[in-house]
Amino acid sequence: MSSAAPALAVRALTCPNCGGAIEMRAAGSTVSFICPHCGSTLDATDRDLALLTRAHKAMKRPRIALGTRGTIEGTEWQAVGYMERVSEDGGWSEYLLFNPYRGYRFLVDSDDGFYLGELLDRAPEGGEDRVTLDGNRFTLDEPAYPARVTFVVGEFYWRVAVGETVDILDYSGPGGISLSAETNEQERTWTRSRRLDGGKVMLAFGIQQSARATRPPGPGSAIPGALLVAFLTVVALLIVSAAGYARRPLLASGTIDLPVDGPTRMTVITPITLTEPDALTIETRGGRLSNQWVEYDYSLVDRRTQTSYDSSAVAEYYSGGSGDDSWSEGDSSPHTALLGVPAGTYDLIVEASARNWPERGISSFGTGETITSRIRVRRGVSSMDSFWFSLFLVALWPGFLIWRAIKRKDEED
Repeated sequence: MSSAAPALAVRALTCPNCGGAIEMRAAGSTVSFICPHCGSTLDATDRDLALLTRAHKAMKRPRIALGTRGTIEGTEWQAVGYMERVSEDGGWSEYLLFNPYRGYRFLVDSDDGFYLGELLDRAPEGGEDRVTLDGNRFTLDEPAYPARVTFVVGEFYWRVAVGETVDILDYSGPGGISLSAETNEQERTWTRSRRLDGGKVMLAFGIQQSARATRPPGPGSAIPGALLVAFLTVVALLIVSAAGYARRPLLASGTIDLPVDGPTRMTVITPITLTEPDALTIETRGGRLSNQWVEYDYSLVDRRTQTSYDSSAVAEYYSGGSGDDSWSEGDSSPHTALLGVPAGTYDLIVEASARNWPERGISSFGTGETITSRIRVRRGVSSMDSFWFSLFLVALWPGFLIWRAIKRKDEED
């Protein structure tokens, strides 16, 4: 700075709970004070520091010792308060900085860097999903999440205590600037934050290299460790489940020969015995298809009651083009599930027919070709389709976090 900041109004006091000597560095602005020796919350507006909340626990030592001065972008700040917050996804640290000319700022220490926050004296315009401030648009990152204070020490211009909870909405804007709205039962406050050069902050406040607190996903952050572990665990369970299906018992099987563009053929696969209610999967391998399809109609008939459970499937495969313009589509091995089949003995009646695609032209197998289909009946439902669908659902949230981190990183660059 070109000129030194004026000396802060410091009061030497004694904690009424533990008797420890304390210094209040922003006297006149401080509302509550948390004793660094015993953690008791004191009323700073009372001349004798009336005891609000008594606490007896070992006090943590912040990475930036309270009272430390540091210069950020030409302005000297003093750390007067420190608190830690947690949400469902992690935690982070916040220092309350004070300068007699500039007032208060929040220095957020998270696992993806340092952020300097300034409390706004006005609310942005707009709805909950998108707001505007000073002509800049900010977009909501995710639904509101609760954050709870788990540790606090030092002095603050509001009454803060362990257990205090707010709901937070985070918004991303241009140039790496973000907005946060914190809401409790009494009010909603808005803070504008921007990322700082971590190396310069650590040099300014004399911070030693050490493990820092974690926080919920923020600008540039990756997937939280706990979430990554949970994601990998679920994937492993899905793989085990899919592998387990491959060992599910085969109840019956059969084959059927189908003349292409010929009449419908029928076969009966029997017996299929269930000793208890279960689901069945009919696996069909349509054979070597080339711009062809095979239609299957299934009737699972209970021998005792003649109750029929009907379903159908289509095996198909199409291709065309050449070189870079080649393409293919279709599934020649469809699976069909029959759910809630009662215990009993059943016959599976299969009616099927094979057809050429009208534009297929001359068959690669010549005229009078026949397609042989293999049909298998297993207990349970096919897990591979459900595996990929379940994996897709499980990957949505981590994928969103990665996309958001990349997006914010691009905005900052």
